[in-house]
Amino acid sequence: MKTVKMSMVTIMAVLAMVVFPQGDMQAAPQQAGTNAQVDRDVTIQNSRVVTVQRFYSSNQSIPNTIRYNQGGYSGTLQRVSTNSEFGGHTVTYRGTVYCSGTCPI
Repeated sequence: MKTVKMSMVTIMAVLAMVVFPQGDMQAAPQQAGTNAQVDRDVTIQNSRVVTVQRFYSSNQSIPNTIRYNQGGYSGTLQRVSTNSEFGGHTVTYRGTVYCSGTCPI
């Protein structure tokens, strides 16, 4: 009997999550007076924060942003620091990059 109660509780919990979802989920719009259902394409994007360091010689200009495109992830990184060294500068860039589709973790 205890197993049956646990199963019923589990089933009720799963049904509650489906019937009463939390977060930013919104119902699809319906036409007035009908039970029409509208399908939506949903794209889930994976994201990660990336930090990149680049060295620029003293005679090179240092960009404020750079493009990142590696391992299926892409985006724009912002310059966060510049350290002067002999013969040039080490520049650190950081930003959130995104991957739509199948992405490595």
